[in-house]
Amino acid sequence: MLTFLEELRLICQNISQQLGVGHSEKVYQEALAAELRTRGYIVELERVVPIMYSLVNGPDVCVGYARLDLLIRTGNQSPIVIELKAAASLSPASLRAQIQVYLKALRSQYSEITGYGVQFMQPGTKDVPQNERVHVLEADDMPGLIEAPALTLNI
Repeated sequence: MLTFLEELRLICQNISQQLGVGHSEKVYQEALAAELRTRGYIVELERVVPIMYSLVNGPDVCVGYARLDLLIRTGNQSPIVIELKAAASLSPASLRAQIQVYLKALRSQYSEITGYGVQFMQPGTKDVPQNERVHVLEADDMPGLIEAPALTLNI
């Protein structure tokens, strides 16, 4: 049986092969959601979550909102956040930082949650060698935040 990350990688490779380059992030998001749903996952798109701030001498206050690309659940497993990007250049640090913000925002709702970033490379990246088209980035060791590896797919 495949791990979720292995399954995610295979699904994204299939999406990139079928759709190719040049689509908006929303197109890749809908394709990924459809694939995950056919595999029995519960997928929520564009979930809005509050960003909370703890006042020095007062209660927590909402200072803004984040919009998750995909929130995935199945059975008794921990929820999974997936952040998608459709871009011509790889930016693993900013993708990972965005996932960390989402995980921190969701920590009050879920005791355990995992995050992944998927980047579909856009036009101008076809010169990337075949053996480098899928790259899994290791999670940063960031104290106080939940690990979030990022999966990058080059088309």
